[in-house]
Amino acid sequence: MRREVAIQMIVSGLTGLLYLVITYSLGLSEIAGQAIGFVVILIVGFFLARIDRFRRIVQSYAIAILALFSMSVVINIALLRQLTTNTTCFAFLEENGQVVMEAEHFTNELSGRPHSSGLSKRDATGISWQDNRDFSGTLQALPDTQHTNTMSETNGPALLYVINFKTPGKYYVYVRGLGVNVDGDSIHVGLGGTAVSINYVNGLSLLTDPKKPTWVGHHKESDVNVIVDVPAPGIYTFYLWMRENGVIVDKIWLDRGQGKVNNGDTSPNPSESQCK
Repeated sequence: MRREVAIQMIVSGLTGLLYLVITYSLGLSEIAGQAIGFVVILIVGFFLARIDRFRRIVQSYAIAILALFSMSVVINIALLRQLTTNTTCFAFLEENGQVVMEAEHFTNELSGRPHSSGLSKRDATGISWQDNRDFSGTLQALPDTQHTNTMSETNGPALLYVINFKTPGKYYVYVRGLGVNVDGDSIHVGLGGTAVSINYVNGLSLLTDPKKPTWVGHHKESDVNVIVDVPAPGIYTFYLWMRENGVIVDKIWLDRGQGKVNNGDTSPNPSESQCK
């Protein structure tokens, strides 16, 4: 009995090793790798079972393999369902003139690039949006070791959000975030790759005080709102670019209504829109 248990454990380990080799060497999905590995093992087991002295070992071997394979398939199906349910997202859905996105739920991103001036202080190469440890669910443009300012260009790393608009018209842009200091507090925003904030001296600036994410809805140099225009129903991509590294973003809210927030507001906190 102990010998059979030992055989089952050894065979289970060898089967797992075979599955990993097949899966990763051929670049297969996990279930495909398991299926091929299982077929190979059945063929080997069939020929061994024809030899008398291996017959009993093969019986134990088969029990172990069937149990291992069945368990792994069930686990993988559960994981695939979870991934399909929770992370597959094509576009955020605008409803009743409003769409809200958590910053970390971007649908694509672009890397930082050199500036047309060739100046190192404008070069965003190597800067990217990364998780901020101080404020859960926020992203920060890092590294922040050397001050980078892209001025009126959009060569900073960008977060992209695909949106399905049913209601055309002008949408006011509200962004919740935080400037770490006066040299790390600004972004650019726009629709379809064209920034609507480049005509202002400092882009769209987030507040540095209080030391927590707050809403902004207009340029700090004036009361001019930030607006994107949706000419017709359809699929559009909203862009959020870093203008200065170190800046932190938390949530983006596009709304047909004006004056939903004042600069510095900590509320409201609208729920994120559906993404399908």
